[in-house]
Amino acid sequence: MDRLARLALLADACVDIILMDLRFTPAVLTTEKVESARATVQLIEDAAAGARVPVNVFKRFELMRRWHEIEKISFDRLVDPLDADRLHHSDWSATRMAEALADVMIKATAMPAANPAA
Repeated sequence: MDRLARLALLADACVDIILMDLRFTPAVLTTEKVESARATVQLIEDAAAGARVPVNVFKRFELMRRWHEIEKISFDRLVDPLDADRLHHSDWSATRMAEALADVMIKATAMPAANPAA
């Protein structure tokens, strides 16, 4: 079963679908991995856009990139200090990520529902 069919199965179960893309962390930003990381982010976006059902994308990669590049939050703050691979969220960034996702979900509930028959 391909990924689009799997997304349709979720929609048939009457659940909202949110895909979350990659973390923007040193582990995925190495010279060897950054292009693959960006391609994966695009693949997730394409899967959502190509689905026959509504699929939302939470753009974690872009959010964390903005934290780091625009807000000047260091990777030392974004990444778990005990993670030697420099991949996983710190408690601080996990909390901010959860808050951002919750904000998006709350705002979505205030929006009028899409009418597929219209």
